[in-house]
This record gives sequence, structure tokens and C-alpha cells, in this order.
Amino acid sequence: QAHSQSLPLLSETNLASRFTSNHRLAHSAFLLNDGSEIITPRTAHSRPLLFQDVDGVLNRYVTGTPELDRHMLQNLKRVVDKTGADLVISSQWRKHHNHLQRLRHALEAAGIPADRVVGKTPVMCETTQCRAKEIAAFLHNRGDIAGSIWSAVDDVDLEIQDPDLLHGHFVKTDPLQRL
Repeated sequence: QAHSQSLPLLSETNLASRFTSNHRLAHSAFLLNDGSEIITPRTAHSRPLLFQDVDGVLNRYVTGTPELDRHMLQNLKRVVDKTGADLVISSQWRKHHNHLQRLRHALEAAGIPADRVVGKTPVMCETTQCRAKEIAAFLHNRGDIAGSIWSAVDDVDLEIQDPDLLHGHFVKTDPLQRL
């Protein structure tokens, strides 16, 4: 049976251990304000990818209180700074333009540059029951990231959804404790 690591507060050291080496990419993708992506040549070494959930990771998930927690955003900034990771939004927030805009502004206010958000996973279901499948599809459909180091942070146990894909790539947070 799949076994996920549950951490009340995720340290950048724990997440950094998921990223162990660099690989070269031919292109970068940038998420635009309208939610679309553009692909541009990348000349520097590739960055690890962090599939980022929001509810229960960057906020305390209590129904009706979807406010982002600035302390959790600072934790994410430390993770991004320490690992050099680019972000791929895998949260339900990616399905709603206004939520995605709020997230983008909050990330920038926390000091995470807009170009560090390089995409969002495809929508394949209504809720979180196929999030692992959406991550797999993103990895499969983006030839420019083949072989990249990656990790997913979520309050939903994604490793149960696809143990082969997520084993060693997944950090589970407590939805009431966050990142």
C-alpha cells in the first residue's frame, strides 16, 4: 500500500530533498494573465518542477475562507529560492480565472516572480480524484520537461491515486497546518 509523508509544517529542506540534480530543457513555458501559456527558448539549466496545490497548502482550508496565508506564501518562497523550482499550478484554483489571478498576485507580493509559474495541469475531472492523472498528463504532454526533477505538494493523498507515479515525488500537508 502506498505510504505518504504527512508533515504538519513542510520545511524547505524536506522539499529540497526531492530535487537532487539539474537537467537541461530546450524551452520554458510561461503562464500569462489570461491563463494561456507561451513557450519560449530556455538557455539556462532546467529548474525542478513543483506541482502546487493551494487549499490546505497555502491557506488553512476551512470552507468559506479561501484567503491565502502570507506566512505560507513566504514558506513557499523559501522553498522556491532554495530549490530553484518552477511552479505548476495543480490546484482547483487553476479552474477559475479570478482565483488564478489572486494566486498570481499573492505569489508576486511574496516575492515569487511571475515567470516562476510555468504552467497549470490540464483539467480532467471536477474535483481532486484524478489530480495524479492530471500531473501525469502534464508531464507526458510537455516534451520540453522530459526528465525533469519534480515534486507535488498537496493536502490530498495523491500517492494513493497513482503510487508508481507519485512515490518519492509527493509531500502531503495537513490541511489545517498548511505548507
